[in-house]
Amino acid sequence: MVLIDPEILETENVFRHNCTLKDIGLRKTYALKKRLQEINPQVSINIINEKIEAITENVDSVIKDSDIIVNATGSSENLINNYCYSRNISSIHAKVYPFGFGGEVISIIPKIHPCFECQNQQLNKLLDEVPKLNDFPLNKTVDYNITNEGEELPIPSLAIDASFINNITAKMTIDILLLQLSDLKNIPNIILWGNKREWIFEQSYSCKKVDTSNFKSFKNCIICNNKTSIETELSMNPIEIEDYYHQLNIE
Repeated sequence: MVLIDPEILETENVFRHNCTLKDIGLRKTYALKKRLQEINPQVSINIINEKIEAITENVDSVIKDSDIIVNATGSSENLINNYCYSRNISSIHAKVYPFGFGGEVISIIPKIHPCFECQNQQLNKLLDEVPKLNDFPLNKTVDYNITNEGEELPIPSLAIDASFINNITAKMTIDILLLQLSDLKNIPNIILWGNKREWIFEQSYSCKKVDTSNFKSFKNCIICNNKTSIETELSMNPIEIEDYYHQLNIE
């Protein structure tokens, strides 16, 4: 396994983390590595204590042979999407909605699905047809390490709220690692989960499996179509494009 995270475990993280109060002050990667080794002492774990804003040579050397990459940040989807799809690496993008009222899990298998960006745009278009789309709860930023007397703090998403998304993510990951492509074609790759009767969820504990059978790659998607779409958009062949890059001093 490779664990990537730049942050230190703080008080607020314990609400929704496998690590506990005794791990506060440790880097999240070290705390989780210790927890995983308690479960399986033989597990091999590499650590990268960086915020991934670009795939550097150092990061690439560690993750380039991955069987699957799980993005649990709720961001960086486009960066991970670009990296994984071009290298035929499966990826999963999971996030919990504000205050844990629900969440979503999207898996991308390059040989089966369009890239994340193409799927996400088509998902948003599908959701546009749902009446309650604009009722999505807004997030708030609160420092749970500092409490002012008399201040009423909103309840954060708890571990039990996030665990539904965690379990779906873990199940998808295991399926992708163990099942054949022919079997994976029949498994939903976008799942929306609602813990509460909010937003598009008509009732609590509601699972919406999105039918993506009609989702297609956009013709001008550089990620799905690689260099082919660039050549079409610029009306240049690969040699002309390379010469043009060199003229602009782009390596």
